[in-house]
Amino acid sequence: MGGTKEPGGRSGEETGQAGGRPGGETEGKPGGESGRETGREAEGAGGEAGREAGGRSGESEEPLLTITNATIRFGTTTPFQNISLTAHRGETVALDGPSGTGKTTLLRVAAGLLPPSSGTVRHTPGTTRTTLFQDPRLLPWRTVRDNVLYGLGRRPTPLEATRADDLLARLGLGTAAALRPDEISGGMRRRTALARALLPAPDLLLADEPFAHLDPEWSDTVEDLLRTTAASGTAILLTAHQPTRLHRLASTVVDLRRPATVRSHHTESP
Repeated sequence: MGGTKEPGGRSGEETGQAGGRPGGETEGKPGGESGRETGREAEGAGGEAGREAGGRSGESEEPLLTITNATIRFGTTTPFQNISLTAHRGETVALDGPSGTGKTTLLRVAAGLLPPSSGTVRHTPGTTRTTLFQDPRLLPWRTVRDNVLYGLGRRPTPLEATRADDLLARLGLGTAAALRPDEISGGMRRRTALARALLPAPDLLLADEPFAHLDPEWSDTVEDLLRTTAASGTAILLTAHQPTRLHRLASTVVDLRRPATVRSHHTESP
């Protein structure tokens, strides 16, 4: 679980993966239709394959993400300093705090999109990861369904195509699958980006404000989907301005108010 110390764009490219394609897709690989990052960091062993199903296999397992004494400085401004945390398989870690405390910045550090001014960030070798940004970063010329499939960074298998359709249905996008981003609402675009981030079944999901611009009904659906995702073994690092949801989902909460603190607790089913 996380342990911390004291407190403390992509110009059209960071789309979710540390080097892949647009928002909610793989991070890490160059390329894609326009060389954009898509939310998933490396296709690697891909999704559920190579991952223990059934969630976390105990604290003794090596964490998928380890941040040690990370500090960010922008000129004379220091959003946070000496932050340390870990995220294990099947664990949900939440970044809490009011606007301006560095939640999104720390998420970008965790995604490998922003190097810390000091300290280290380590992903266990072979860890696949996707990032959900606040901006959906959809490809305007592609349909909703094609935007979701684009998160794979390659041609989908029949099983992955079926999984994409299942995600679209669960997120209320089944009837919008053939529409383009400018033909759907802002909330639908957010849900499309989430489906894209989840399709690769990453080992690590980094989600920035996954409930933003969603009404309560769809926020409930997304909360349930994130809970199911963690139960399947994905480690999740998220931010949210909805403390109740955040605390229901997370087993570890990193409070970035100064001085920064880490609270661990057992989540209860709602």
